[in-house]
This record gives sequence, structure tokens and C-alpha cells, in this order.
Amino acid sequence: MPATKNAATGKMSASNRVRTNIKAHTLAHVRRALLHFEFMPMLTEALGECDSVLDVGCGYSSPLGSIRKHFRSVGVDGHASSIEESRKAGIHDEYHNMDALDIDKRFAGKSLDCVMSMEIIEHMIRDGDLRHLRMIERIARKKVIAFTPNGFVPQEAYGENDWQVHKSGWTTREMEGFGYKVIGAR
Repeated sequence: MPATKNAATGKMSASNRVRTNIKAHTLAHVRRALLHFEFMPMLTEALGECDSVLDVGCGYSSPLGSIRKHFRSVGVDGHASSIEESRKAGIHDEYHNMDALDIDKRFAGKSLDCVMSMEIIEHMIRDGDLRHLRMIERIARKKVIAFTPNGFVPQEAYGENDWQVHKSGWTTREMEGFGYKVIGAR
């Protein structure tokens, strides 16, 4: 059900905000389930040769929590509560609560084998997206794994996490244009 806004204030009503948040939260869980069943074998294989992984935007339930790790992993997220939940689950070996656009201030070029950016770029405006992609490419020694919806998918904040709002969308053709091998939806 689409949310409505008050024409005078431009704000969403509380009941519609709750419905939108529940819908966004449900969509996030559906995406995670699909990610788990369709993407996890590919992710496991892709990380096979890596000794270190930077998980940018790790959230509270990184896909790395579902695979057998043979590497050191570092989780980065801008939402402190997500970092704490992930820390309690023991998903990563190290954590940093920071903005994804500031990772180049903490991580040197070619400092980790793989940099994952799972469902992050759609939360940034287009200029930030490109900056983020270039940053993770500089930090990665061996490979970059980016996961994003194909095209723009609207999403509001949920779970008291304003970082969840979608601000942009990328198509398969655009990602291929940046030199990425695209696996999944076409």
C-alpha cells in the first residue's frame, strides 16, 4: 500500500509511515532470503582465494555470517545499533562504525583482498555512489563484490535506521559500463 503525505506539510502520517516501514522491512527480509539461496554459493566460491574481507555496510546480519569463514573480516556500518548486533553475533573479527564514504580514511589502498558492498550504493546519491565504487576498488587487492537492486527500488527508513532510504538505482547496463561482471537479474 503506498504511503500518503499531508499536502500542507508534505509529511507522511504516522499510520502510513508504520505501514511503509513494515513493507520496507519485509522487502529487506525477502531480499536476504533470495540472497541466501541464490547468491551464497557464488559468494562462498568468490571468497575462496581471499584471506581478508572488508564488508562495507555490513548491517546486523551480513551474509558472511552464513558462510564458513577462512579469512579475517572487517565490518563497517554507519548505524551503531547494527554494528552492535553484528558484534554480538560474532560475524566479523573487527568493526568500525563509520560512513561508507569515509572508508578511504581508515583503509589504505590494496589493503584487503576483497571489499564487499552489499546493498549500499542505492542508499547514496549518484555522485556518492561513484565515489564509493572507486574507493572500494582502490582498497581491494583482488576483487570487489557489489550487490544492488537492478534499477531504482523505493525504500523508506525502517528499524530506526535512516541509512535504509534508497536514493538511487543502477541498471545492469550501467554496472557493466563500469567494468563489473553482472550476475543475477538482467
